[in-house]
Amino acid sequence: MHISRKKVVAIFLAGSVAATAGMFLWSDTNILGKSDFCDGQVSLPDLESTLDTRGRISAVNPPSCTIERTSRFSGSTDARISFATSLDYPDFQFQTNVWKEPSTMSYFSGEISGAVSDTRGWIILPNSCWDTSEPATPTRERVRTVQVKMEEGTSGREDLARILLHFAQNKSSAAGCPDIKLTDAPQLSHPESSDSDTDSDNACGIEGFKLPGSVFVNNKAKPGSEQYGDRNSKSWACDLHFRGPGELKTSFAVSTDPNIVENVKNMDSLSDLPKKVGRIHDGRMVLNCAGVDVYFGMRFYPEYSRILLDQDKKSYAEAHRALFQSYIDSAGKQYSCPTVVIPEDY
Repeated sequence: MHISRKKVVAIFLAGSVAATAGMFLWSDTNILGKSDFCDGQVSLPDLESTLDTRGRISAVNPPSCTIERTSRFSGSTDARISFATSLDYPDFQFQTNVWKEPSTMSYFSGEISGAVSDTRGWIILPNSCWDTSEPATPTRERVRTVQVKMEEGTSGREDLARILLHFAQNKSSAAGCPDIKLTDAPQLSHPESSDSDTDSDNACGIEGFKLPGSVFVNNKAKPGSEQYGDRNSKSWACDLHFRGPGELKTSFAVSTDPNIVENVKNMDSLSDLPKKVGRIHDGRMVLNCAGVDVYFGMRFYPEYSRILLDQDKKSYAEAHRALFQSYIDSAGKQYSCPTVVIPEDY
């Protein structure tokens, strides 16, 4: 049987097209791929929505919970996301260098304790999960959290909040403590202000929050800019930037979120204030304000601490105490808090 050259070419081209299509379907789509990842705790639809690019979704270095979306044909930018559980201080989001500029985060509304930015997020798991899920049981100084991070690329905050919430719910359900309510439309409180000049008599938009002269370190740090979150949120933060050499910043926070407030209040490192109106240690304070416990926090960034310490330890201590006192005096009025005098040895 004779097959013409045209038919041979046609058969060859058809085979090439089929092979190319097969390669495209395998490498640039999720056809015949996995429907979930991380032991069933992260779903493919959530990943397709969050990793806003083109390409196939696959696990990276299992059993770590890191997932990527890559394309060989479309030229789209790669995206990579990771999930983890962790033990942290109850106010880690306000007091650690990992979570910089908490004022830029969007905080969950309602009963969920958490927040997201464009690249990462966290949720505190309910206390009922502490004895049943990994890692090991927290101490009085730690809470259990689930966290998400965009290792490459960015995501819309609502999408990142949704996938984080679903991951947290799946984690808690697997641990036998399904106390996190699942929702497809998480409500977020977004930052209220963009970077704006600081009013040294009403810093962070708080009436009467005056910056004491000691914080300017003999004019090495000068009033700069600030940004802060939604005042109607149960957790609020302000980042204050000083003008000067390096990253001269300090952050302030306030929260009425029970998962933060009660766990900070129970930390062994805190001491009772006179008349037991609250507890305090370093840049942490919990006050009972009109029957409600309220958390107040302040943190110096390392470079700002350094220029204060370059003067001497006394300069650092005076600036820290004076600034925290001014913050408590002014912010506390918004919650009908009692007047307190911060001890010199706090």
